[in-house]
Amino acid sequence: MTAPADRRLRAPPRYGEEAALWAPVLGSGERLLWTGEPARGLKWRGEDWFHLPFGLVFFAFALVWTGLAWYGGGGIMTLWGVPFVVVGFQIAIGRFFTDARRRARTRYALTDRRALIVEDGRRPQFGSIPIASGTGVEIRSGPLSTIMFKSPAEFTVLNGSKTINMRQGGYGFEFIEEGESVYRLILDIQQGRAL
Repeated sequence: MTAPADRRLRAPPRYGEEAALWAPVLGSGERLLWTGEPARGLKWRGEDWFHLPFGLVFFAFALVWTGLAWYGGGGIMTLWGVPFVVVGFQIAIGRFFTDARRRARTRYALTDRRALIVEDGRRPQFGSIPIASGTGVEIRSGPLSTIMFKSPAEFTVLNGSKTINMRQGGYGFEFIEEGESVYRLILDIQQGRAL
């Protein structure tokens, strides 16, 4: 499939591993229009302006507390501080690595009906967000754009043999290279003009 010059979207693969990933979740007659993945590596988000300073203060306080308790022979007080050191580290620094690891296992797809998100890992998740005329969509443009869907998403969490359905909002395609083109394609889907 060739996209118009202003779109520059990668056509969805017809064969191979990528097509095989999405084939089991496509409905009857549902067409795959785009596939992608978030950028890899450590990324800065807007909310990090709050989390990083708070996390650093929390982490520093926990380290000082635990260090003083250890040097003072505090025993149980030293052990009491360890979980706070771990939490402070996660809020300040570890969250960047956790996010990068999650994004490395995430794949996105757009069909003529839905936005699809697959997160592989210990507890694989499959997300489906219906795209209708009333679906709220917001784009944060940049070299790596983020498209967020304001309507509820249905996520299926596969936990052993158990399936749990959760209704949540605020999911989308994070840090994608073709954000503007994907956003225009979503608007075309909403208006019934998808390729």
